[in-house]
Amino acid sequence: MVHVREIMEEYEKRDAGVLGLTAQDPEELRKYLTFHVMPFRLLNDVGLGVIRDYGLDDEVGLPRGVIPRPAEIVLDREGIMRFIYVAEESDDFPTDEAIFTVLDRI
Repeated sequence: MVHVREIMEEYEKRDAGVLGLTAQDPEELRKYLTFHVMPFRLLNDVGLGVIRDYGLDDEVGLPRGVIPRPAEIVLDREGIMRFIYVAEESDDFPTDEAIFTVLDRI
């Protein structure tokens, strides 16, 4: 999410909005956002409902049991999914150019 903050101007040039989705302990998220201000809306899906709806839940052997998989999703103005990239690892993301190419086409 910090990287998106760094390139937010590119999204704004394309009249694109950004929405972050996380599933963190509310207090931990509040502390994080104290030091990392985001120029976009960040939703906290503690119950994992939206994360499960998009198939982004990852069953792992952690005490919590499920964690969200990192993903990049592009929706058009009508809410139709135009692009989805679901990461295999926490640092696996599409290139900025791939996202901007999709945005430039819609």
